[in-house]
Amino acid sequence: MRAFAKIITGITLVVMLFVVYLLYGVHLQVEAQGARVVPASERAQEFEAIAAALKSGEFTGDVYQSGDLGEASEYSFVYIDMEVFNPGLLPAEMISVGLTPAEGDILMVPLGNMDLTGLHRTNLSVVVLCRNEAAQAERSVWLEYYCFGRSYTAAMGG
Repeated sequence: MRAFAKIITGITLVVMLFVVYLLYGVHLQVEAQGARVVPASERAQEFEAIAAALKSGEFTGDVYQSGDLGEASEYSFVYIDMEVFNPGLLPAEMISVGLTPAEGDILMVPLGNMDLTGLHRTNLSVVVLCRNEAAQAERSVWLEYYCFGRSYTAAMGG
C-alpha cells in the first residue's frame, strides 16, 4: 500500500509541475529589435495605395488621424521590428498588435491576425505612417493574443 501511495504522489507531483509549466508558457516574450524610418517618397506606390484605400474607406488598419494625406514627401514609414517567442507548449492564437500612437502618427498598417505555435519564435514588423517630424517619436507597442481561449497581453520590452 505504501508503494502505491508513493507512486500516486509522484504522478501527482509530475502533473502539478506540468500544469505550472503550461501556465508559465502562456506568456509570450516580446523583444524590441529596433526601428527603421523610410521616407514615404521612397515607397511611393505603397503610400499611394494607402492614400487611395483611406480615401475610399477600404483601409482596414488603425487610423489615428483622418483626412487627405497630400504629398508623400511630408510622411515617413516607421518599421518597428520585434522578435516574439512562445515558450509554452500551447499555441498563441489570433495575435494582433496594439500601438499607442505618437502625435503626428497617421495610421498603422494591419498585420492581420496570426498564430504562433508552442516553442517557436518569429519576427514581426509593425508599420506606422507618420508625419516626418514624428518619425523619431517613442511609441508603446504590445501584442494581444489568446491562449486556450483566454485573452493575454504582452508588452514589448528590450
